[in-house]
Amino acid sequence: MSAQCGTAYLTSDDTVVCVPKIVRFKVHKFPAGTTFEWDFGSGYVSSDSTYTKLYSAAGNYNVRIRLTYLDGSTCLFDNKNIVQAKPIPIPKYTITLSILCKYNDSFILTDITNKTVQRDWLVDNTLYQDGPKNLKASFSKPYGYKGFTMFMKDSFGCEGRKSFDSVAYVADSISVDFDANQFSGCIPKKLKFYNKTDTLGQIISSWNWSFPGAA
Repeated sequence: MSAQCGTAYLTSDDTVVCVPKIVRFKVHKFPAGTTFEWDFGSGYVSSDSTYTKLYSAAGNYNVRIRLTYLDGSTCLFDNKNIVQAKPIPIPKYTITLSILCKYNDSFILTDITNKTVQRDWLVDNTLYQDGPKNLKASFSKPYGYKGFTMFMKDSFGCEGRKSFDSVAYVADSISVDFDANQFSGCIPKKLKFYNKTDTLGQIISSWNWSFPGAA
């Protein structure tokens, strides 16, 4: 600001903001008849003593205002980094189990978002307000893929929200069933057993057969 600006000064209603955000700038204590030109980085535009600007991308922003008085003299406000626009935080997590063998198996969700100061978890229609960084939870029926939603606030006061789909699969309980080609006869006798288990669409990695007392 040059010495010719006298008592005039500039204010903004916010300096650290979370995008998107509209910021209002205002010049105070200027002589009657003053005109104003505002420059936010793309050239001067004429306006009045108040200007509103939408910040939709994160970054540090400058503003220049040129005041022209009735006698033709001018003054210049050149404000560096007057607005610090912070991005919307994107929640991030880890989960200890992605496949659960039954619906009430517990798992741990961990918030790994940078600079989180507060979080809420919405898991299986249960809201955990001001929840811990590491949340122990479980899913209820029906079986299938499950998800959750996380709400968080960072150290700048910016709020993020994200829903995560298909983070874990809850498997239905499988009832093992089998059959044999015969159920009676004289020993020694060789029998053939057949696996009749309905796997409910799941991939079984291995089967183990046990025949107590058989040769």
